[in-house]
Amino acid sequence: MEQQWATTVRPVWPRGLTEDWDRFEKATPGLTDRIAVYDEIAAKGKPPAPHYYLGVIGIDPNLHGLGIGTQLLKSFCDLSANDRLSCGVYIETAKASNLGFYERAGFAETGRGSLGSATLWCMYLPHGPR
Repeated sequence: MEQQWATTVRPVWPRGLTEDWDRFEKATPGLTDRIAVYDEIAAKGKPPAPHYYLGVIGIDPNLHGLGIGTQLLKSFCDLSANDRLSCGVYIETAKASNLGFYERAGFAETGRGSLGSATLWCMYLPHGPR
């Protein structure tokens, strides 16, 4: 039996989380507009085929260069590659210093845009459906 790891159906947020988010949104001027710009940039860079989305990955800077980040990324990409419904892995980064890391792993830029003084890069690693 094939195990389903992910779904494209957006879950309903728990009530407490919704209330926390509402307070956070009200306390952070410009947040809604900034998120809308982020979503617009990301929507243009996302592949149309089913894919895995890697929202956050990070390693303590003191541990950089040890291959830990590469192994984490590879493990995630392997999950996607072994899912017959997935055609690849999509990521976003706002750190130019991350671009080389992702490019060495086989990711290519699919879009970019300005988030005020920052840039958001969209990247994709295709592997085709299984």
